[in-house]
Amino acid sequence: MMTELSNGLGELRDLHGRHFNSLNKNYMLPADSVEMKRLNAQHTMLRIALGNLYPENYMEAIVTRLAPMEGETIRICDFGSGSGDWAAEMAATFPHAKVLAIDLAPGLPVNPPANLEFKVADVTQEIPEFINQFDLIHGRCIGNGVKDYPALFDLVHRYLKPGGILIIAEGGAREVV
Repeated sequence: MMTELSNGLGELRDLHGRHFNSLNKNYMLPADSVEMKRLNAQHTMLRIALGNLYPENYMEAIVTRLAPMEGETIRICDFGSGSGDWAAEMAATFPHAKVLAIDLAPGLPVNPPANLEFKVADVTQEIPEFINQFDLIHGRCIGNGVKDYPALFDLVHRYLKPGGILIIAEGGAREVV
C-alpha cells in the first residue's frame, strides 16, 4: 500500500531539505515521501515476518475481542501510525470496526477504507477523548519518540476498554520499562 504525505496541515518543519514533525522533538526521523516509502517497506517486512498483522500466538484473543458485538462499536487505534499501512489493513480486515491512525505528521494511505480515520497527535501526551475508547491499541517502532514508557503504558491503560488488548513491538537494546 502506498502513502501520500499531506503537508497542508502545518504540522511539519523543514530541516536540511527534509520534513520533520513539529509536535515531538524526541522523534528524529523525517516525515516526508522518502520516509513514507521506508515505512511502507518496513510494514511489509514485519507483516511477512509475523505472518499476519499481529503475532500468530495472539490471533484467537484478538479476533475474539474484535468480533462484532450487538450495540457495541469496536475501536482500534494505531499509535505512531507512520505510513498508515497497518491501520488501513486492519480497517479492511475488520470492516465493522472504527480504526484510528495517530501520528506526529499527516499521512494517509491512498484510497483508505471508509472506517479509517487519521489524527495528528503526540501519543505521549494525554488525549482525554480517548479514555475508555479502544478495544485494541497497536504501537510498533515508536520508541524513538517515547522517553517514558511507564507513563505511556499508564495512558494506554486508561484508553483501553476493560479487557482491551495492547500490542506493542520495539527493537533495539534499550530497556523500555
